[in-house]
Amino acid sequence: FYEVFMPMASRSGEIKTLFSQSIIFIKKAGIFIFVGNFLLMWLLFKLYGNGFFFDYRLGILIAISATIYSFNPILASLIQSLGISGIRFGAFVAFISALLNVGFNFLLIPRFGLFGAVIATIIASLWAISFASWWLLRIIR
Repeated sequence: FYEVFMPMASRSGEIKTLFSQSIIFIKKAGIFIFVGNFLLMWLLFKLYGNGFFFDYRLGILIAISATIYSFNPILASLIQSLGISGIRFGAFVAFISALLNVGFNFLLIPRFGLFGAVIATIIASLWAISFASWWLLRIIR
């Protein structure tokens, strides 16, 4: 999908239409991707055997994190298709997102352990998607 989407977005002059269709796709596919991520994680823990305990709360958080993170490349493709300014903005968003993730890891891991790490990733990914969507909407309106 990502190998085809970026060239298609770059060639299309209809970034506004692609953005709205991407949002529709994310809304429709999100629950299926979440369930798939959760079931895959559960299966992997079962394959590891009795040495690993599967915590459903952590599984849900990781599935949420993986689902949110899986939508970042869609927005990145749309932003990069706008040219050099989009590529620069994408690098900025990735850098700030990484700083947020490290900062929240520093704050949350000592207190919450693995749960804190997953929550930090969710916060950074949500920020990246929200900020990128805001910027993209501002440009295409």
